Amino acid sequence: LSLQLAARGVTVTVVVPSEVAPSISAACNHPLVRIAELPLPPNPPGAPPQHQFLRSRLMVEPFAELIARRAAPGSSDPPPPICVVIDALVGWAVEICQRHGLPSAVFFTNGTAACALEYIGYHLPLDDLNPDEPVSIEGLPDSLGLTYADLIHKPPGSQMPPPMALPGFNPPPFFPGGGPPGGRRFPPWVPEVESAAVFLFNTCDELERPFIECIAREAKKKAFGVGPLLPPQLWESAGAPLRDGAVRAKKSSGISEEEVEAWLASKRRGSVVFVSFGSEVSPSVPELANLAAGLEESGQPFIWVIQPNARRAGSPFGAPPEDPWSGVVPEGFEKRVEGRGLV
Repeated sequence: LSLQLAARGVTVTVVVPSEVAPSISAACNHPLVRIAELPLPPNPPGAPPQHQFLRSRLMVEPFAELIARRAAPGSSDPPPPICVVIDALVGWAVEICQRHGLPSAVFFTNGTAACALEYIGYHLPLDDLNPDEPVSIEGLPDSLGLTYADLIHKPPGSQMPPPMALPGFNPPPFFPGGGPPGGRRFPPWVPEVESAAVFLFNTCDELERPFIECIAREAKKKAFGVGPLLPPQLWESAGAPLRDGAVRAKKSSGISEEEVEAWLASKRRGSVVFVSFGSEVSPSVPELANLAAGLEESGQPFIWVIQPNARRAGSPFGAPPEDPWSGVVPEGFEKRVEGRGLV
């Protein structure tokens, strides 16, 4: 996004935690792009990926100080910003910008469909909910109606448990008072971004126009698809093969991209099941065992991508075992599915 803005002659300051500044700086190599680093305490040993999001709330004070300096009358190097683009996961920054008279645009990197449904669900009057009947949404298919189970997380009046219990880490609460209204499931970004001037999404009209229009209508804001924001190499390759390593050099795997391609070439087109849960949500140990059993018994060719520390010990926030692959797949599983399954 920064490079796209800079290509249009806009000077951009990217505000990031100091720990990721070197990689961001290398990726944003442009004379109009500057990097502003904010200090952030180290991640506690053994902390899960979700902890990174919670730690971002520790940037509130240093970010407020940075904005105060940049917005001060007479500030000339660099001059006050004309707009602050804020990642939705740090929506608390909207209020800080508003305090200093700076307009803000909230940028969503995840799918617009989920954002639209979360926004609508947060504001839907509970009296409109019928446990046995989905609520249809204007402009969207009936199959995307919101159900009672989609919306209600806990009985009204009960308190949300603390999001994390790790030594030396006490993040500010997401919701003062214990939770979103009526015990809804929805994340804190909804109330945090209400005063933003505009919403930006990493998508385009051709992919998600109904959802862009839906959230614009419900939030009474302008909303734009500004994507897909892909690495420049993907556009420049013009249909020629592009290796993942050329774009994400630090991503590692036990099997090379070439090996995966050769394996796929040996299978009938459209016959391979692809399984991947990403890096943030980990199945429980029984879920992993059941998934392995299902893949083994299916007789179907499959590729199963497993992240390090995929084994979730006890709770979602349990510390990972010393061996990141410990207990992830049943003993002998890979041997039994050899040739048919790729792990």
